Amino acid sequence: MINITLLTSEDDITLTKTIAEYFTNYPDVEIVSIISNKIENSEIILNFRRYIGLKKLHNTTQYKEIDKILTETNTHYIITSGYNEKIPPNFCKKYNWKIINLKKYDMGIEVFFEKEKINEKDIFFRKDIFINRNETINETEIQNRVDDMAINFYPTLIEKVIRETYKKLYNK
Repeated sequence: MINITLLTSEDDITLTKTIAEYFTNYPDVEIVSIISNKIENSEIILNFRRYIGLKKLHNTTQYKEIDKILTETNTHYIITSGYNEKIPPNFCKKYNWKIINLKKYDMGIEVFFEKEKINEKDIFFRKDIFINRNETINETEIQNRVDDMAINFYPTLIEKVIRETYKKLYNK
């Protein structure tokens, strides 16, 4: 069994829900907990009860508490998305090659392993949205395309990482 913990926030809850739904039909993969730095909406909490059970939903920014949850749930991989708290270097060192960060930027998405040193990362996937040169597009449309790309790519990329079938698709 491969155990996954998702670190997220209310800002990225749609993606978190998509990832949780994606792995519900995999008997060898389990979302063992969702840890948020900000989930205040009770409707979101009720929706997650359906996918992982309320007891697996935690609201904290304290890394000692997070470490305890990861140990208790025997977490193999930590997926971060929208969890905007700074991950301390000692935490990255302890979970080296186990913290997979899903990041959206202005024009696309990237996936990388968090490293021990601050601002050091190992990007293995990066993709920009396509904009036709004849196309006029505003910031909201760009953000919607980036969000759609994230929802379409991230679950499959996570699966490739946990099954160790990905290959580095991006070089600096």
